[in-house]
Amino acid sequence: MQFNRGTSAMQHYVATRPMFIDVEIMNTDIQVVLGDDGPQADSSSIAEGLSILYKEIADTVRKEATTIMAVFPSPNEVMSILVQRVLEQRVTAILDKLLIRPSLASLPPVEEGGLLHYLRVLSVAYDKTEELAKELQSIGCGDLDIEGLTESIYVSHKDEYTEFEHASLRQLYQSKMAELRAEAKQQSESTGSIGRAKGASLNTSPQQLISVTVVTEFVRWNEEAISRCTLLFSQPTTVAANVRSIFACLLDQVSQYLTVGLDGARESLNE
Repeated sequence: MQFNRGTSAMQHYVATRPMFIDVEIMNTDIQVVLGDDGPQADSSSIAEGLSILYKEIADTVRKEATTIMAVFPSPNEVMSILVQRVLEQRVTAILDKLLIRPSLASLPPVEEGGLLHYLRVLSVAYDKTEELAKELQSIGCGDLDIEGLTESIYVSHKDEYTEFEHASLRQLYQSKMAELRAEAKQQSESTGSIGRAKGASLNTSPQQLISVTVVTEFVRWNEEAISRCTLLFSQPTTVAANVRSIFACLLDQVSQYLTVGLDGARESLNE
């Protein structure tokens, strides 16, 4: 009765594990994931860092499981408390520093990765956390709903995912169009003296040629977005709705690009 049927001892044992109270461990966690680059670390480096860290967490839980099996009469209950604490405290602390949601009102510049950086980090973090959850389940977590708990960690990011994906695709498109306009202007200026010698109008605007390469780039952005969507969502109806809306972005981009290109070609015929 004094031990509260062992519940107090279980909770005390889990709460006093070094990984939950050692500040040094917590600081090391984020250093392992982000390295020296901090929040600007690229998604592949972050994926590598999370793999190393999550392996260390799984190894620690495996060692704890050996002790728990030997000491406690109800080891499954203790494992459930331990794994829940690992996900809610240690993993969430890492993800809070990793997944800093940008503002849609003031987008991060494309030169610094833009919205795409956040979406790529979200994707690799979700993928690696799911792998960790499966590993912890194989070690043992009692009757804990580990899938549901993992999903709950990402619920706020997934709720706004589609909005961010659309905004990212728009940002990539606008950046590409600005780049093409700058190239066309530079080309126009370099051939301007020849044009003036032949009596061409000084008001001629630089024309962009339609290129299959550019459209292929739109398709590549779309493919990456759809691969993220199918990773983050498993419900067929949700996946279908999101894929449809992402594909609509591609159609819109191709349509805008071709319209601008054809209008420009028609203007050049008039000139």
